[in-house]
Amino acid sequence: MGVPGAYISDLLLQTFGLAIVLVPVALITWGVRMVRTHHLGFFGLRLSLLLLALLMMSVACVGLGDVGAAATHAGPGGLVGLALVGRFRELVLTHSSGGSLALIEPACAALAFIAMAPALGMNRTDLPLIFRILRAPFIWSVWLFRAGVGLWRGRPQPFDNNEPPAPEIGYAEIPAKAKGAGVSGQDLVSMSGGGGTFLNPNTKFPQQAWELIQFIYSPDAIKGLEFYKSIYKCCTPPGMTNAYMQEGLDAFKSGQVAMMMNWFAFFPGLYKDPNVGGDKIGFFVNPSDKGKGSQLGGQGISVVAYSPNRAEALSYIKWFATPDVQKKWWALGGYSCHKAVLNDPGFKKSAPFAAEFLDAMDQVVDFWADPSYAQLLLAEQKRIHDFVVADKGTAKEALDGLVADWKKVFKEDGKIK
Repeated sequence: MGVPGAYISDLLLQTFGLAIVLVPVALITWGVRMVRTHHLGFFGLRLSLLLLALLMMSVACVGLGDVGAAATHAGPGGLVGLALVGRFRELVLTHSSGGSLALIEPACAALAFIAMAPALGMNRTDLPLIFRILRAPFIWSVWLFRAGVGLWRGRPQPFDNNEPPAPEIGYAEIPAKAKGAGVSGQDLVSMSGGGGTFLNPNTKFPQQAWELIQFIYSPDAIKGLEFYKSIYKCCTPPGMTNAYMQEGLDAFKSGQVAMMMNWFAFFPGLYKDPNVGGDKIGFFVNPSDKGKGSQLGGQGISVVAYSPNRAEALSYIKWFATPDVQKKWWALGGYSCHKAVLNDPGFKKSAPFAAEFLDAMDQVVDFWADPSYAQLLLAEQKRIHDFVVADKGTAKEALDGLVADWKKVFKEDGKIK
């Protein structure tokens, strides 16, 4: 089908994720049935069951994490999987203690297989031919992989002490560690986007339970959580029980809210919006009560040690980190931490939100992430959801429960006794 087929395939992959593989499996099976029997009964029911299996398998694929991330930007479950798993998790957290959250993906996978069995409706005599057809792509993939390994073997070379060639269009110094296994773009420039987490080597993990409690449980933390709930109750539009960046933008643009908090990366688009931008919008850094601090966001640039294009990758970073390029990056809507950009006398007037961005950068604080962050965040999400959204218990009880949850995770990791 050429280019149109590629667009259609990519659209289906981004929508349903890796679960879309069920469609060719069903088509192959139905084709075999038609060739062998010239009949395919209950076709409408089969299509309905295939759609159900596709939806459930999209949810199940969300549990695969980063698997398939290179193929689909929306994750292995696609946009449909993300939307459905969010709804399922919201229902579980609203009507239970949340202990069954981990069962959502396995249960949906089981339902998908149950729905696929009658949808395919194949006979035992069809199996050998179907297996041969389905096995063919894997055999070809193995052959191509072996051929690639044969060509690759002996090719990669380790980093040496020689600097990679500087590009003709620019040059900037790269930290010494760039000659090692990798270099984080955060050392040179902050890209626009979400928040990255970096371990502060000078930060010691709490060794005692009382140290852990001090991190998340204090009179000020209780007041902060109570204040957060008061804002949610008074000022959150309907349906915002499970919202993130895009939902906040939609609420602001639609006029449901007069004020919202979001990343600086969205401000250029908001300012250009014909309905809410221009002279209708203003920007400010979040106010503070006792201490100021901003989280530095952005996805870092890294260089893979075994890539055959290491020199080119490092040369690109050198070029991208030059002052002229960084200034152009800022002018086009990107965000730069380069001193040549931020210290420019005209920076504050270069954009309606430039002065605020400079204020935020002046109060950036370092922070670190534990390898078990996913478990810690799930526990925190449940405890805060129960108190803020579901009106269960008090702020102190929520934080007491969070302390217990985190201590359990840290004990399993061997970080505390």
